[in-house]
Amino acid sequence: MKNFKVKFIERLLVVAIFFISSNVFGQDIHFSHMHASPTQLNPAYTGVFNGSLRVILNYKNQWNSIGKYNTGAISTDFKVVSMRNRDFFSMGVGFYFDNAGDLSYRTYYGTLSMAYTKSLSDRRSHGITLGLYAAALNLTYDFTKAKGFDFEPTYGMYKNATFNFSAGAGLSWFCQIKRYSNIYAGFAVHHVNMPNISTRENKVKLPMKIVFNMGGIYATKSRHALLPSFMYVIQGKQQEVMTGTFYRLEMNSSWKEQPTYFYIGAWVRWYAIPKSYKGMDAVVASLRYDVKSWKLTFSYDMNVSRLASASRGRGGPELSVIYIHQSKQKHGNKVLYCPKF
Repeated sequence: MKNFKVKFIERLLVVAIFFISSNVFGQDIHFSHMHASPTQLNPAYTGVFNGSLRVILNYKNQWNSIGKYNTGAISTDFKVVSMRNRDFFSMGVGFYFDNAGDLSYRTYYGTLSMAYTKSLSDRRSHGITLGLYAAALNLTYDFTKAKGFDFEPTYGMYKNATFNFSAGAGLSWFCQIKRYSNIYAGFAVHHVNMPNISTRENKVKLPMKIVFNMGGIYATKSRHALLPSFMYVIQGKQQEVMTGTFYRLEMNSSWKEQPTYFYIGAWVRWYAIPKSYKGMDAVVASLRYDVKSWKLTFSYDMNVSRLASASRGRGGPELSVIYIHQSKQKHGNKVLYCPKF
């Protein structure tokens, strides 16, 4: 009888949250590991890598103790034109999927991005990129999965899907400060048109999201390096700060050819909702292995806030696979030396 009451209360809360959420702002798809999803973070990172083609796969699972919450993404970006002055033009496409809660509140998000990178140095070590993106956004839910009442009085009154478009822009800057070290920074504005995401008659606009991030690599001739990074995100009333670092160890001595690296790192995420909650939200631990053209990353998002009682101590695993194809064309050596995230 006690288990039945607990389950009834949980279902009741899910339904209540659903109706409350129709009057609050939505939030974007979110990955804990920012290094593994650069184009989702900022369209100005489209094509900003050392190679001709990049393919990225991401998957995240979390909050298993209270429902089904998982996020997936697949994207690719590539250099279209490389110019003699070391500038280049790039394009990218991406598809993102997010499922949240027992009502299968799903977000499907397809993007088309383009970016132009301008060289600021004859040594191929300094550049700036302007990126733009356009996106199609589809949100759905299944109210037939709602449980807790004998009769659902609002079932069938509203449509269960909405479709709209979004657009955004960003800038990124990078510079090689030493032979083995570099620094980068980016600024992006997402959803500048604030699309309607409501499935009901009243409009609910998705607020603009502003993202600022920076990081770099500090390395010497030794096998060791640090990759510190910082990110600040604000969307509507919600704010997020994330900071931490990777420690990188070179596994072989032939770094000039195809070095193999092992990484271990940790990040701390702070979260703030004015007049509601602020403080440390989570700790993210990561392991990464770079071999030839592949980058494999596993992260674990451990909640340490007041919500830890709801998650029952279960974290959110996140997996990323990145493949970068190196161009064999002669003109490929004329483009800029891009930062390594």
